[in-house]
Amino acid sequence: MPDDRTPSIPPRKKPPRRADRRRPPAAALMRTTSPSTASRAAALAGDGLPAESPSARQVALERWATAAILSLALALRLLGLGTQPLQPAEAANAWQSWSLFRGAGGSASAGPLLIYGNALVFLLFGASDATARLLPALVGAAMVALPLLLERELGRVGSRAAMLLLAISPTLVHYSRQADPSILAAGAALALVAFGAAAYRGASRRAAYAAAASAALLLVAGPLACYAVVALVGYALLRSVAGRTRRPAPASRAGFVAPLGPDFAGADVVPAVLRDRTTLVRAGLVVGATWLVATTGLLTDLHGVQEGLADGLDAWLRSLVTPTGQSPLLYAAILVGYELPALAFGVMGAGYFAGRASGLAGLLTWWALAVFALGSVGAARPAGLAPLLVVPLALLAGGFAGDLARDLRERRFRVDLGWLALGGTIVLAGLGIALDHLSLPDPLVPDYVLALPVALVGVGLAAAVRHYGGGRALRLLLVFGFGVLLALSWRAGALLNQQGAANPADLFAGSATSADVRSLAADTSDVVDALAMDGQFRDVVVAPVIKQPVRWYLRDLPGVTVGDAGGTPPAIAVVPAETRPPRGSYAGQRYRVLSVGRLELRNWREAWRWLAYRESPVAPLGVDAVVYVRSVPSR
Repeated sequence: MPDDRTPSIPPRKKPPRRADRRRPPAAALMRTTSPSTASRAAALAGDGLPAESPSARQVALERWATAAILSLALALRLLGLGTQPLQPAEAANAWQSWSLFRGAGGSASAGPLLIYGNALVFLLFGASDATARLLPALVGAAMVALPLLLERELGRVGSRAAMLLLAISPTLVHYSRQADPSILAAGAALALVAFGAAAYRGASRRAAYAAAASAALLLVAGPLACYAVVALVGYALLRSVAGRTRRPAPASRAGFVAPLGPDFAGADVVPAVLRDRTTLVRAGLVVGATWLVATTGLLTDLHGVQEGLADGLDAWLRSLVTPTGQSPLLYAAILVGYELPALAFGVMGAGYFAGRASGLAGLLTWWALAVFALGSVGAARPAGLAPLLVVPLALLAGGFAGDLARDLRERRFRVDLGWLALGGTIVLAGLGIALDHLSLPDPLVPDYVLALPVALVGVGLAAAVRHYGGGRALRLLLVFGFGVLLALSWRAGALLNQQGAANPADLFAGSATSADVRSLAADTSDVVDALAMDGQFRDVVVAPVIKQPVRWYLRDLPGVTVGDAGGTPPAIAVVPAETRPPRGSYAGQRYRVLSVGRLELRNWREAWRWLAYRESPVAPLGVDAVVYVRSVPSR
């Protein structure tokens, strides 16, 4: 008889089909509130970091990716830093630092952080074109690492995607290679947000002190920093007034939309770590000490206190009402012409995460909108405001791209993406070739030929939707589009020609200093040495119209003054080419100093030539100078 205690073996269940085992797409997880997703969100320690830990292989890949991105950022910002001559605005800023370094006094109107910082760099490494740009280059490279502090909000992949966007951004690379305070303001604002998020999330005193120091540096970063200050303060006020509701944050997903605090809708503006009186007092002391040291140049120039208090704010207010002739569409043109990945995916990220109780996404969206609105409404519309626009958009785009990257874990998705990329690259290449031919002055083919690649694009989209389904096709197209826009952004950065002659047709430039200005300075120095040996050298007079960048390149010569050469005849006069020589017997040599461009696009052909090759239909205007050397003393 069989033993009744023998356990019965249950029938073996049929294994689920492969389609049933497939992980649902990230977009579906974001739209659902299933128990598993809710429990995953409940496992967050109030900071947006999922409970599960990454594998060792994933950690190694992330470290290699981080190192590669930071190396790329350093290379793009430091290689050939002194190749291009200083532009007039750069030369003016460098001259202020040079004057302070030599003890001649001067103004820090461009921003105490840049002027005194460059004076310290000149003390350590000497004065040159490269050292005048060294501080912005180092700040621009360092700010690429700041999204790592937002890894719990952006996600592990999203933070690296944001780093990549910051590293290769043509706008940020350009201003990191300029002796200009724009990148300092953008870096200080990003540091304030990153360290502030870390202090809010983890109640870290060190992060709170770092955020306090970043706030002080932002206040002394120049007039453009006022745009960021107004945007961030406005967001804090709006959040403190309109954000106090009892609506709980939805637990529908984890990662980028995780709030900066326990509950964004009802959280206090002041982080919990600063509610301790001792910590708050210490943070205030950090702000005061950092601000005082930065505005006075390590306490060497107490006059900088006034410039740190009032001059920057006064310059910003005057820029709001003083027109400079810039188009109201300047910032839109910069974003379209140079920053397509940050613009497209930043806008999609802001729209996607809207209404999901995200402190970080809400802050970044408000930052970008406020700076764009203030800059466009103001009368000056400085091009240097662009970095403050790109930074929040790049973070939003990185967070959104990080969510899209989750689909890449699926092998079938990667295969489908490869086939889509192959076909899409062929179609886009054909479209580009057609636009190149049709945008020529005398195209070899009629305009209706352009309809063929456009029709192929439409047919390809319809076929992708039919084959993969609407949702999957959209995700495939978004991932492919992100790669295409990254390639276009890289090309836009290459067209800026950072290690060659500047193009006055670029929206950042407007004018380009010619390399001949260095020949002018070298020849003038040789003449001064020859005249000094004969005892005939007295002075060098530079006309005010061309004092920058000429005066910067003649900084090592004695007796250089800026003024009118029509009085007492100088030994050497540097004047515009259309100006008559001083009285007496003079011999002159002509040099190109500047090329001034004006961008006027009248049709789609000219717009395409500018987008693809930065060609302007209007030839740049040359500004020449003549160096007159006195050969016979006046009687």
